[in-house]
Amino acid sequence: MAPGEPPLRRIEVIVQSALVPAQSLAADRYLLDAVSAGSSPGALRVFDLGGDVLSLGRYHLVPDPGPGTLLRRLTGGRAVPAGTGFVGITLVLPHRAALVADRPAALEPEQVMNRCVRGVLAGLEGAGVAAFYPGRDLVTVAGRTLGLVSFEVEPSGVLLFEVVLASGRDFSLLPKLLDVIDPRGIVPARLIAPDETTSLVRELGRVPDTVEIARWIAAGYTTRFGYHQLEIVFHTEVSLSPALFLHMRLLAQVVGEFYEGKRREGALRRNSYLQAVHETGSRLTHDVKNLLQSIYTLTSVAPSGTDDRYAELLQRQLPQISRRLRGTLEKLRTPEVAARELPVPASQWWSDLRSSLEGSGIALDGRIDADREVPSTLFDSFVENALDNARAKVAREPGIALSVRFECAPDATRLAVSDTGSAINAHVERRLFREPIEREGGLGIGLYHAARQAQQAGYRVELARNVAGDVCFALSGGASAP
Repeated sequence: MAPGEPPLRRIEVIVQSALVPAQSLAADRYLLDAVSAGSSPGALRVFDLGGDVLSLGRYHLVPDPGPGTLLRRLTGGRAVPAGTGFVGITLVLPHRAALVADRPAALEPEQVMNRCVRGVLAGLEGAGVAAFYPGRDLVTVAGRTLGLVSFEVEPSGVLLFEVVLASGRDFSLLPKLLDVIDPRGIVPARLIAPDETTSLVRELGRVPDTVEIARWIAAGYTTRFGYHQLEIVFHTEVSLSPALFLHMRLLAQVVGEFYEGKRREGALRRNSYLQAVHETGSRLTHDVKNLLQSIYTLTSVAPSGTDDRYAELLQRQLPQISRRLRGTLEKLRTPEVAARELPVPASQWWSDLRSSLEGSGIALDGRIDADREVPSTLFDSFVENALDNARAKVAREPGIALSVRFECAPDATRLAVSDTGSAINAHVERRLFREPIEREGGLGIGLYHAARQAQQAGYRVELARNVAGDVCFALSGGASAP
């Protein structure tokens, strides 16, 4: 973890709005005393004041104020405008080096400002504001003043770091405030012209609220390492030296590269699989075409007598097989293009399925409240694959029962294939529908393709139930279908 994480991982972040100066000063004093007494590890406070406020350093002479509000900070620094359109930030820590070490002497006094302001700069940068600390007591953007920074170390050793950021207004407001609040000219101040200052609204095109700014600043004091699509955060109980911090960065980079390598390996494996399927399908195109021609011939010469049950079965089944093989052939010819098919009424598809499964011992239950059109190729593919897997389970576990339930409502369609066998292994369940599964008993390539086909058609394949005695695969969706 970068220097800065140990304290801010434990301290409280406080957000306050529409305070008056006395409330803000009381809050800082309370936090300083609490940290000094050891009852608080520190605090980050982000707040805003209401109205027009002139903010003075603790060493300024206080004028007899005219109409207006005066705030005398607990830290030094120049006079600046505050109040509406400005955001204040105070960071209270046990000692001046608390962001980088356990010993106060780890930072010289002249290094304190540079170290404390880094979290503010990082938070602003994360929000899209290219803030810079040129030294002394200002934060700038492209040379224009955005904020004032100052700090004070209490006699007890507790550090108070303060920031005033221009949010909805900018520091060119200072002359107007001085004319109203200090008409006698007691407060010395360097006036800033409008072209020498900027604000968050000018940099972002909008005025962020105090809560949002608090999130920026809190995040700015936490260092994250990001490589490719991986973000790593280290949490440590002690602050790290710069050398150890560099080692952590290199370690994070190694982990990031390893992650990216594994991600690419998975993508390459999936692409190789799809390429193999495509090449295999291309080789089978000619054979499937010949098979389709043979089936057409067989259909044309099938007996038409009503007394021959075998002839009736041929007349009922062979046209369906021809239609499905023709659709398969089209997909093999143009595998990159999603196959388009004419949908069929739900009642017709369910009637055909009942006919094909007649005498198979599979329980069938259908409820059609609305005879909507359904993609027959998708439904056939799902039923075939789910029943093939279920039949393979019957061979391993004799005595289990299979069932198919079809529900077609006005707003959705659901098709479920269930069995009363054992539950699917949790490791296999996690991989179902996401990748082909190399498993002797099935549940792999067929359902993987069915899930991809369903997604293209606006449906979803899922393992609806997976407990011993009740395993159910379901195809559902089609809410936008006519």
